[in-house]
Amino acid sequence: MPRPLKVYRAHIGFFDTIVAAHSQKEALAAWGGSPEEFRKGFASVTRDDAALRAALAEPGRVLYRPFGSKGGFSAEKRLPKIRAPAGARKQRAENEKQKRIERAKAGAEEKRAHAAAKEKLENTLKEIQETERALAEKRKAAKAEYERVGRRRSR
Repeated sequence: MPRPLKVYRAHIGFFDTIVAAHSQKEALAAWGGSPEEFRKGFASVTRDDAALRAALAEPGRVLYRPFGSKGGFSAEKRLPKIRAPAGARKQRAENEKQKRIERAKAGAEEKRAHAAAKEKLENTLKEIQETERALAEKRKAAKAEYERVGRRRSR
């Protein structure tokens, strides 16, 4: 006749865990622990009705629930979703609003800088065109002078 199942519990990391097993050795194998777990008091037999029902429904399988919670056990490790306190949510909203304002200011400043650079470039291009026009006129005048002087010599 097989030994009756016992339900063992242990606190592992962020979770309370339970397992239905015939012996401490089987429970430790399911958890992947060492015999020290029972000697040090980290694991023990439990008599909690909710834990007994859940573990006996799935013998040999490790079931989890977040440490300190009173919820049910499940085969998946799921941590509860914790909402930030109202003050923290308000502060986060204010911080996000401030960041949006700063980004808008930076964008406007960047646009102004871009416009100023564009205007400076256009002015420089106009100056270059005027300089080129003046040089073309001087070249024309110099060529005319050269031809005039050249005609005088040939006479």
